[in-house]
Parts: sequence; structure tokens; C-alpha cells
Amino acid sequence: MGDPEKAFSEKERMSAEIIRDGPATPTLPVLPTVNPEIEKREVPASNLHPAFYVITWITLSSSVILFNKWILDTAKFHYRMFTFKRCLLLS
Repeated sequence: MGDPEKAFSEKERMSAEIIRDGPATPTLPVLPTVNPEIEKREVPASNLHPAFYVITWITLSSSVILFNKWILDTAKFHYRMFTFKRCLLLS
């Protein structure tokens, strides 16, 4: 910490190591600064539009509802609690 020439990471406090120009006033606190020399990393952009995820969610949810309707009415599956637990397990 005592070496002012050492390379700092982006989040490391370095206010004590920087020599500041101007009058030093003991009444004002010295706030930590972020190292401006560190390059910001780019967050990789998603290739899919968020609307794709919403449409996929709606489609899958609707298909589960229609499957439940089919299995309870058309297929005469009378174990509703099993169907309910399966839906909770899938979501």
C-alpha cells in the first residue's frame, strides 16, 4: 500500500496514495476515487431480443395449460393433484 507507483484495480481505494494539488484542508474529508486508467470491461450483449423470451414464456405456459385441459377432460385422467404437482415441478 505504501508504493504510489503500484498498479491499482478498478475498485481499490487510492485516495491516500494520490498527491493532490491545491491547499490541504483538514476539515474536508478525502473521498476515495476510482482508478480512471483501468479500462471498463464490456458486458457481452445477448443475441436474442427480450421479446423472444416473453413470447417463448407465453407459448410454453399456454401449451402446459392446454395439455392439462386435454389430459383432464379428453384423456379422462382423474388425478388432478398429480397434474398440479407436475406443473409446480416444471415451473
